[in-house]
Amino acid sequence: MNSYTVLHYPNNTASLASVNNAALIAIGVSSKAYIRSLYADVVVQSNEGVNILSFSHLDEPRGIDPHFFPLFSRATARKMLDAYATSQSRPVIHFLSVWSSEFIKRVINRLPGGAQIQMLIKRWKGRHIAPQLRFIDGADIIHCYSGDLAGSAPERLVRERQIPGLAAWQGSEIRMPSIESQTNPYYHLILDEDGISPFGDDGLSRIRQQKMYELGFEPLVTAGMRQYILPEYTGPIHQIFHPVSLDSEPAYPELNNLRPLIVHIPSKERVKGSLYVRRAIERIRPLADFEYIEATGIPRTEVLDLMRRCDIYIDQMILGDHGMASLEAMSYGKPVVCYLKPSVLELLPADIPIVNATIDDLSEKLLELIKDPQMRCDLGQASRAYVKKYHDPYKLAVRLDGIYRDVLSRKGHNAVA
Repeated sequence: MNSYTVLHYPNNTASLASVNNAALIAIGVSSKAYIRSLYADVVVQSNEGVNILSFSHLDEPRGIDPHFFPLFSRATARKMLDAYATSQSRPVIHFLSVWSSEFIKRVINRLPGGAQIQMLIKRWKGRHIAPQLRFIDGADIIHCYSGDLAGSAPERLVRERQIPGLAAWQGSEIRMPSIESQTNPYYHLILDEDGISPFGDDGLSRIRQQKMYELGFEPLVTAGMRQYILPEYTGPIHQIFHPVSLDSEPAYPELNNLRPLIVHIPSKERVKGSLYVRRAIERIRPLADFEYIEATGIPRTEVLDLMRRCDIYIDQMILGDHGMASLEAMSYGKPVVCYLKPSVLELLPADIPIVNATIDDLSEKLLELIKDPQMRCDLGQASRAYVKKYHDPYKLAVRLDGIYRDVLSRKGHNAVA
């Protein structure tokens, strides 16, 4: 057994945390995953200073008035609601909860004896949250999957105990629209009517990164996320692949299938470029015989079944990077079509078999695949081999073990020989 314990935290990418956790345990690392529900009571510090909120995604208040109590701006409110747009009611309920709590804080701060009231609330809250933070006990290093410890209380504890960690940036929490606008000619297509991206914010990316780097956490990123790391950060940068389960047997496209099934699952239509996928499909319908299935809002088991059955899988066509869906489809031995922008492609392995298409040439690339069963089969076999070579959870566990040991040794951790 290795002589250190890694804590996987928090829950934004629970599937990655659980896969990494299991693989590390399998190779002998003492590893534990702390998976919380999305709306768990994780304490945060508001800009007014009272720790009484149960919501962990507050921006700095900048506007919406109840008159002399300026709270959240409309843009901030919209971002908060969009971040939880998985149902119609839950985002609104949680936003109203945050808004009302912040309002109460400002009232307290204007009462006689407001400071004393704050201290009483802090003491009560401190006793309340102490048991919730016990999951950190025994951790020698933290693998933080969202690059955010989700609250001032965990941050204080990590700082006091000087626990080293890795900020595993995943996507929108670090994505910088300014960089995307310079490197991705299609990025403007996902901006809203005000020219704002709901999938990244330069200012918030900078704040989050600075906070984590000040805590001593080092960035752990995939190729697509490396471009957003602050240029003034001069410490180590660890690049790694996402783990993908290889438990299921591949189902390569059959050579005698003259009517291939194309699948596209637009979990986020604008990011996936679903409008342009549909246009490409309609453009080639008169030119080839194929079946097209587009599915949203279905259980994960059904998503995986569609991946297993399809002959061609189309992933995201706007952001310029592949996601987990691409890798899962590739693990089943499927050819995947996706847009990889040049600055990301140069950081990926040269043998990546993804069919790199843009919204401008998608119809031509699809038509070629539809008409060539041998190409589909060859790409499917190459896809499975690629995932096995670079994304095998057990190979990645060995790589992670090396990264953890490197960090711990440089931080002077006495548990690692």
